[in-house]
Amino acid sequence: MSGPTRVYLARLAGLGVFDPNGDQVGRVRDAVARPRDHGQPPHVIGLVAQLPVRRRIFLPIGRVVSIDAEAVALGSGTISWRRFEKRPGELLVLEELLDRQVTIIDKAGETATFTGRRTLGTNAVADGTDCVAAGNLLANVDVPTAMVRTFCNHPAAHLAERLLLALAAGQVSGGEMGPVRSAGLLVVHEQPWPLVDLRVDWDEQNPVSTLHRLWDRFLPQMNNYVARALDPAKAPAYGVPGDPGLERL
Repeated sequence: MSGPTRVYLARLAGLGVFDPNGDQVGRVRDAVARPRDHGQPPHVIGLVAQLPVRRRIFLPIGRVVSIDAEAVALGSGTISWRRFEKRPGELLVLEELLDRQVTIIDKAGETATFTGRRTLGTNAVADGTDCVAAGNLLANVDVPTAMVRTFCNHPAAHLAERLLLALAAGQVSGGEMGPVRSAGLLVVHEQPWPLVDLRVDWDEQNPVSTLHRLWDRFLPQMNNYVARALDPAKAPAYGVPGDPGLERL
């Protein structure tokens, strides 16, 4: 038996909704979810469809029999044409959570993007093999494409290095409309904590170049920091007062 099919909500927006006879009911406007306790993800309970008469209605998720890249199909049964109103404890996923600019990439390298109405200024997205780039308040729409191209041109480099090269390429392509003062780099690998967590909070000149220099200094020590966290007794000594590793020198 096959497992559940993964559906990216960002890709649902605008899809046509069709009844069992093949007639279009409307288009997906949003998804309705209820938050759950204990760190569990929200539970999607239905979709909001926009009708041609500019009315939004609620479609229970149990009425949906299939979702593909082209359409949402409904099963048999009646449809409530009552105007949709959000109830207490419900949230609209796209409007309230994703109504800006969101990018997703899963462990298989599949990507999804959504650019909401609140995204600021000139904005664009681009994706490639194992990567996706997005930006707003950009100098031009080619910036994410330049970032993706550079990322894909260095497949053998460390992920952190590829990300930094992509950031630099975005700058060269035009970057943001205004001055850039900060930059950050976050990479997670095999442990529950970040392998790389570097940032420049304020730099009047070029924070991306400064961040790259920080990475160059951190890289030779990176694995030692991981070893120290996993088993301090086996970690290399840093030669500072109070370091237990000094006893092994």
